[in-house]
Amino acid sequence: MSYNPSSYDATRDGNRIPVAMGQSNVDSTQTLPLLCDHVTGRLLVDSVGGSTIYSETPGGLIDGVNKVYTTGRTITTVIGLWYNAGFVHPAEYTASGAGFTMGTALPAISGAAFSISYV
Repeated sequence: MSYNPSSYDATRDGNRIPVAMGQSNVDSTQTLPLLCDHVTGRLLVDSVGGSTIYSETPGGLIDGVNKVYTTGRTITTVIGLWYNAGFVHPAEYTASGAGFTMGTALPAISGAAFSISYV
């Protein structure tokens, strides 16, 4: 896919702020709007095979000792795991069933965000 700067004339909202647009993977001259959930603001995407992508805060203590965390559903594939605004490399944990186990306990950081996205 080639970069086409002229295709980035995004529509502007009521405050004249440019609205994010995506570039077609078939025709680089065509821009397409992104679709977001009106309540959460999350980007909505079609997933391969009709699978649902889940994003949540895992259950479990972050105390520098605990390594086991739970999710609301069985994990088929982890899309991403983040802690304290950083991506956690897949080599640092093992997903199994409705949860995952860290190789090393996460350090306790007050107010740190913790999230997982998975299918």
